[in-house]
Amino acid sequence: AGHNTDSLVAAVHAANEAVFARAVDNPALSGMGTTITAMVSTGSSVQIVHVGDSRAYLLRDGRLRRLTQDHTVVDRLAREGKISPADVEHHPQRSVLERALGVGPEVDVDVQLIDVHPGDRLLLCTDGLTSMLPDDEIRSVLLNEREPQSAAQRLVDEALQAGGKDNVTSLVVDVPRTGGGPDPDRTAEQPAVAPE
Repeated sequence: AGHNTDSLVAAVHAANEAVFARAVDNPALSGMGTTITAMVSTGSSVQIVHVGDSRAYLLRDGRLRRLTQDHTVVDRLAREGKISPADVEHHPQRSVLERALGVGPEVDVDVQLIDVHPGDRLLLCTDGLTSMLPDDEIRSVLLNEREPQSAAQRLVDEALQAGGKDNVTSLVVDVPRTGGGPDPDRTAEQPAVAPE
C-alpha cells in the first residue's frame, strides 16, 4: 500500500478489483468475498480503512473503544432501532454482510483518521475473535498482557478455547510512551485457523 493515506485506500480498491476479477474468471468462485481492516501510521495519527465485520479497537487510559462499524444486516437493524444492541450478538443473521471486499466491481471503504496518544494500544482483528470473546474480555487481555505479541497470542488462544468457530486473527499495535506514531518493534500479529 505504500506509506500514505491515499495509497492505503487505493490498495483496498485494487484488492477488491482483484478478488472480483478472480470470481468473474472462475464461476466456481462466484460470490466469494472477504473483509478488511487495515491501518497506516501518519506520525501522531493512524488512518484506518474498513470493509466488512473485521474490527479495529483503541485502548486508551483503560477504556476500550470500538473504532469500526460492522457492515452486517444485524448491525444496521440495531442502528435503525429495529432490534436491541443486546440482540446483535445472538441474532441468527449476525454474520450476514452487507458490504464485503470482492463481491462487486466497486466497494465503499470506510476511512477514518484517529489521533493517537503515547501509551495507546490498537487492536485489529477478525470476527473470529469478536464472535467468541466479549469486549470486556478483550479489554482485560489488552490491559494485562504487556507485550503486543503476548496480547495477540492470548486473544487468539482464548477465542479458540471459547469454541473457535471461525478463523481468528489479532494484530496488536502499541504507541510508544515517548510520543510519535506506532512503533513497528512493538507490533504483533497472531493469526490462527480454527480446527475443522
